[in-house]
Amino acid sequence: MEEILSRLLENKLFLVIALLLAMTLQPSQVFAFNEFQAFIELKSKKQLNCAYCHTNANGPNGNDSGQLGSLSEDEKQLTAYNQFLNSNKELVDSPILNEFGNYLVKKLGYEKITNAQSDLELLVNELKDSDLDHDGISDAEELLDGTLPNDSLDGNPLKLFINNFKKQWIEICFQVVAILLLIISLFKLKT
Repeated sequence: MEEILSRLLENKLFLVIALLLAMTLQPSQVFAFNEFQAFIELKSKKQLNCAYCHTNANGPNGNDSGQLGSLSEDEKQLTAYNQFLNSNKELVDSPILNEFGNYLVKKLGYEKITNAQSDLELLVNELKDSDLDHDGISDAEELLDGTLPNDSLDGNPLKLFINNFKKQWIEICFQVVAILLLIISLFKLKT
């Protein structure tokens, strides 16, 4: 038994597979916003915080970096809320929102965001055709999975695997053939 275990540990392919399994089974911490946060937590069964959309994990209120209290008067005018109040035609990035938060504000606009607070399926429907991080999983799916829509490395492991396999199936096939040929040649050398 010990000999089999030591051979498995010497095999680098086994170590890579074990590492990949460990990474996919590890729960990831993800982040979000009051009504949206409760909705995402309900659908994804994951605990979230405000950093899903905001630059600060504790949300926009407070004096820490990325919160309203830390902003200059000029920066406060750049918050999405003030931009909506001033009817800015072209929205610029808000200093209290991260990439995904700013994307939501620009894509949906004030009216749809406020409507989405009472009709959360509207948010999902608006995001079904977008993929901010280009990982092959729509932002709507990532929202429902509780994974970060602006991080291509954070996603449902099975969906990421399928999408990456679809993109790179030819390379994977060549690698499998190369490994099989290497194994066959090693066995022939032994005999």
